Amino acid sequence: MKRTIVVVLALAVIFISGVGIVSQFRDGRRVPATFVASSSQPNQRRGAKRELQDPEAREALRLVGTDAKAEEYWLKAINNPNLPAKEREDLIEDLNEVGFSDPKNPTLNDLPLILKRIAVVEKLEPMDDVNAAAIKEAHKDLTRMRDRLQSPPAH
Repeated sequence: MKRTIVVVLALAVIFISGVGIVSQFRDGRRVPATFVASSSQPNQRRGAKRELQDPEAREALRLVGTDAKAEEYWLKAINNPNLPAKEREDLIEDLNEVGFSDPKNPTLNDLPLILKRIAVVEKLEPMDDVNAAAIKEAHKDLTRMRDRLQSPPAH
């Protein structure tokens, strides 16, 4: 009985913490870097062990296509000339991965977000060759996801 109560309380604390972070984006406040760096989702792409200069941009990436304030923050980050090129590249290229429950196996439930992100990518103006290549790659990956979902299954 005590164990059940402890588990329920722990889950409640985790849930309340998560809701607070999402509301901070909606209120226009930045998420503290100390929390972002210790979140359960990795901040680094493909297990890399480098420290991000703007971890909040990585959090904002999750909400591109669903939250205007997060998307605005993400846009500023990808166009920030002071941000390392690799970090900007990852923020753009990972549009087809971050924010999806299973990016390798998208479902029809993911289609609206895929379509919104394609629209976002199509409006981007690259600030340099790194961003241009990343935009091209993100567009290719997102349209491939869309096409897989929209094509009729083979019988």
